[in-house]
Formats: sequence, C-alpha cells, structure tokens
Amino acid sequence: PRACSGINAEYMGGGKLGLNVIDSGTEKMKKGINIATEKAKEKLPQKEVPTKVSESTKVRVEKARMASGVAVNATSAMFKGAMDAVTQMSDSLKPVLSGYLEKLE
Repeated sequence: PRACSGINAEYMGGGKLGLNVIDSGTEKMKKGINIATEKAKEKLPQKEVPTKVSESTKVRVEKARMASGVAVNATSAMFKGAMDAVTQMSDSLKPVLSGYLEKLE
C-alpha cells in the first residue's frame, strides 16, 4: 500500500513541479528577451528621426500579445487537466495495485 500512495504523491508533486517549472521558465525567458532587446538597442545606430508606428500596427501588436497570453494560459490549463486526470487514474488503480502487491508478498 505504501508504494501506491507514493506513486500518487509522486504524480501530484510532479504536476505541481511541472507547473512551477513552466512559470519559472516563462519568467526567465521574459527577462532574457528584455536583456537581449536592450543589448541589441545599444548596438544599433540611433536615427535622427524616430520611426513612427501606425495605430493599426499598434493594435495588431496588442492583439498578438493577448493571443500569446491566451495560448500560455490554455497550455497551462491543459497540463493541469492532464495531471488531474493522472491523479484520478492513480486513485482508481490504487486498490487494484494494492491487491496485486499483497499477492506478490
């Protein structure tokens, strides 16, 4: 029985760990992108007249940002759902595996 409860705890811990790794990785990627952007800006020669960005382009960029945020949230939700399903399957298999392990002893 201890082996089965350990399996369940391992899946649950792994799911939380997976979500934490995704969140941590996302934050590190954001920081890395910001640092790389600043370094690239430093190396580019400065224009006398700044580039003008149209309002329609600004709107499209904002829509793209929102879409990427939705994609990240959807991926996280799918991962969480998958881990919940694994936990439920583990719980339902626990009695079967317990009986099997007792027969092996």
